Amino acid sequence: MRTIITLAAIATLLSTTQLAAQTQADAIIALWDTGEVQVEVIKSEEGRYIGNPVKPDGTINTAINILDLEYADSQWSGKVYNRDKEKYFDVVCELSGDTLILKVTAGFIKRTVEWAKAN
Repeated sequence: MRTIITLAAIATLLSTTQLAAQTQADAIIALWDTGEVQVEVIKSEEGRYIGNPVKPDGTINTAINILDLEYADSQWSGKVYNRDKEKYFDVVCELSGDTLILKVTAGFIKRTVEWAKAN
C-alpha cells in the first residue's frame, strides 16, 4: 500500500512539474507590438513558437515567420527576421512581465530589442 501511495505521489509531482514548465514555455503565446507591426506568436504542431505579422485588416500573414523559436533552459532561442536587411538572425528571448526581450546577434554585433504585449 505504501508503495502505491509513494508511486502516486511521484507521478503527481512529475506531472505538476511538467505542466509548470509547459505553462512557462507557452507564456510567449500572445500578440506582440514591435513598434512597427504586431506579431502573433503561436505554438506549432512540432512544439516550436512561430511569430507571424498581423496585416492591417487583422489577418495573419503566414507567408513569413518573424520568429521561429524553441524553448529550453527558461528561454526561447532561434531566429528572428529583420525586414530591413531581409535576413534572419540568431535571437534569444526572455519575458519580463508584459515585455518580450529579444537579444539579437548578427555576427559580432549584439542588440537588445523590446516588444510590448498587445493583448
